Amino acid sequence: MLHAALFFGFLGVVTTVVALVPGVIRARIWFGLPLGLAVVVLIAGVDLVLGADTRMDLELAGGAVIAIVAVRAWMVRWSWMGAQMFASATLASIAYVVYAASITYAVGRSPLYLVISTLLLVLELAALSLSISYLFEVVDTLSRRDDPVHPSDPSYLPKVAVQVPAYNEPIEVIRETLSALAVVDYPDLIVQVVDNNTPDRASWTALQALCEKLGPRFQFMHLEKWPGFKAGALNEATRRLPRDVEIIGVVDSDYVVKPNWLRSVVGH
Repeated sequence: MLHAALFFGFLGVVTTVVALVPGVIRARIWFGLPLGLAVVVLIAGVDLVLGADTRMDLELAGGAVIAIVAVRAWMVRWSWMGAQMFASATLASIAYVVYAASITYAVGRSPLYLVISTLLLVLELAALSLSISYLFEVVDTLSRRDDPVHPSDPSYLPKVAVQVPAYNEPIEVIRETLSALAVVDYPDLIVQVVDNNTPDRASWTALQALCEKLGPRFQFMHLEKWPGFKAGALNEATRRLPRDVEIIGVVDSDYVVKPNWLRSVVGH
């Protein structure tokens, strides 16, 4: 198992290095498949030169290819090189854990040794599982095919209300959020600022004054002793919207949107 762990580990390292070449990680199968197989053959060949068992190397190489095919069939959106990265790292981790377990329980004699070694083995298994999950996220992001672009209608510009819920927000923070919404490039937009249950009158009146200063696009609402927290306040704010509002967006009080934000999404 140590030999298998080293074989799959080197396969994973070389595959990763090759995949770092720009464009390789997302290469189509007609390029990625022969390149990936060449890497498998290279690792097996180097192992044979170093004096390893020929039959074992052929079995390990064959097992690697089967695992890559299985991963590629499971995640059809991944490239071949992405599947090879994930498969080789997973095989190396499994082989290492099996090897470590065999050493632990073959050598162990005293109960204290077995308990401590088992705990260490469990921690290693947890660390490797976490690493594999991170690798899955990386491969899924870098190697998958893009979804078809969803068609957008740039002429569709309905009336939109953007709600900004606030509770006892520092004025210097929410000022950045509202200032960004003030310059959003959209023709028919209401920004509904909903303050609920802020206990300090000076705090929410300062927010009200800011909304008045930013212009007619902004509507301020203060709800006193209102139930339901943020959700309850937004439900009441929605009830008070004009009937011709077709789309509602919610922006938290510490977010800053880009000027083209609405135009880039409403058409979808």
